[in-house]
Order: sequence, then structure tokens, then C-alpha cells
Amino acid sequence: MVAKCCTIIYKVKFPFIFILICSLILTSSLSYATEKTLVNFFTLAKVTQVKGIELESVNSEQQTFSLILERLEEIEPKYKISSYHHALSYMEKYPNTCIRNLVKNPEREKLFIFSQPQTLYLGARVYLNPELSSKVNYQKNKSDKINLVQFIKDNPNYILGIEHERSYGETLDQQIQLIPSKNKYLMSGSSNELVLVMMLYNNKIDFIIEYPDVMYNASKFSSASPLTSYGIASGDKFQFGYLACSNTKQGRDIINQFNSALTNSYQEPSYYKAHTDWIDQSSHQTFKQLYQELILNN
Repeated sequence: MVAKCCTIIYKVKFPFIFILICSLILTSSLSYATEKTLVNFFTLAKVTQVKGIELESVNSEQQTFSLILERLEEIEPKYKISSYHHALSYMEKYPNTCIRNLVKNPEREKLFIFSQPQTLYLGARVYLNPELSSKVNYQKNKSDKINLVQFIKDNPNYILGIEHERSYGETLDQQIQLIPSKNKYLMSGSSNELVLVMMLYNNKIDFIIEYPDVMYNASKFSSASPLTSYGIASGDKFQFGYLACSNTKQGRDIINQFNSALTNSYQEPSYYKAHTDWIDQSSHQTFKQLYQELILNN
């Protein structure tokens, strides 16, 4: 249309007027071509400070997200922090909305469209408080695993600290549901792991279920001896974190762009390092094998 308009200039009596009109059309066209898609990216609110102890605000999800965003030139991000339920309500009104770092479970898969895996975590483990770590009967090797239900039967007075809205994935969620209510200390919300970690270190609860990267980060702020931890029988040896968007055309378009950026990021050394920066050195080889198998070879 711009070219057609400009060819008319030579045929009209007032070419300067048409030059002005063509200039406005061209500017408008260029502006439209470079217009970015506004996307609301929700991060679930987290308590990051307890009794003067502040957890590092950067983690593997934030590092990988920043690397991916560098490739999303057509997206204008708008960052928001809230609870899971508030983000869900917001998404119902504004379909250009996504929630970062969600774990999949059947309920969520009915609500959202998920990206390819953004972050890879080593599987969740049981961590005992310092007092129990020093005298517990379950003296197993680090590679050994326990059955959660049997563990509680063997230790009927133990209290598990857990967040009410948190999901560890379908398999582990089902096992946790089998633990009697009297053996659970429930916190509202889904992003208060630091509170539970600090309660654990202060022997206020007996054990928690947490990912190794979270505990590695938290251990930097405690003078306590290393905690005893066990793998969980029938639990996943890894967990993915995903971007979850509204299951609408807008959401699917966002996910398609995000997936394209992810695919191009997987091979980058900086993307791999964004994970290993948050993992204990002793677990690097295990993580490397999983990353190769689950990310690079898929």
C-alpha cells in the first residue's frame, strides 16, 4: 500500500501533501511491524528472609529465564509476584499471562498449556532436622531410599513440614497423601520453603521433603552439621520446572515462541551452568547424566 501511495505523488497537483501522507503511513507500518507482545509473567511469591537470614534471590530458574528472554525479541515482559490462586484468577481475565517454574500434575495440565522443560532439578529428598540427623536409626547411605509410608509407621511421632498448595508431581503427591494428617504440619501457600527449612534447622519440625538445590542454597546460612537425607522410594529421580500459560490462542502463541528459544538455549554452556551453580559439587556428575539424557537427547 505504501509503494502504491508513493507512486501517485508524481500524478497529483499537491505532491507535498501526499509525501506527508505516505510518510505517516510508512511510520505507522513500521511501528506495527516492531510492536511487541505484552506478556504477564507471574512468579509465585516466596518468603526469602527468616529471622535475619536471607536466601539468595537468584536461582537456577531465574538464571535460565533471563537467558531465554534474550532470545524472545518479540515479547515485552511484565513481571508480577503473587500467590498461585491470585495468578490463576488474573489469567482468567488476561489470557496473555503465564506462571513461571510450575511442576506438572494432572489438575494443572487441565488448566494450562506447558512449555518444554525449562529447569531440571534432582529429585526431592527427605531431610531430617539436626537433632534427628545425629541419632536417627535410619542410618543409610546417601544413595539409599526410604518408603515414606513405612518411614512414618516406623517413626509415628515424626512431623513432616509441608506447604498446603505445593506439588512435587503426581507420583510424590500421591505418597504424601498417604501420610496421616497428625504427622503433618501444614503451611498455607506454596512458596514458603525457606520458612520450613529454617524450622527444620531449628528442630521445630522433624523432616521436610525438598529439592537438593534448595537445601544446598539454604545450608550456606546455617552453622549446623550436614543434615541426614534420603531418597524416596518410587519417587522421581528428577523433576522439571515449566512455564505454564493460559490454554488460549494467546497462551499457545507465547509457548511456541518460548519453546523455540528453549531449544536454542539447551546447547549453550551458560544454560547448563545456570543449573550447576545451584547444585552441590558431589551431585554434578549425576546431574550431567540426567541433563544429557533428558534435555540434550530429547
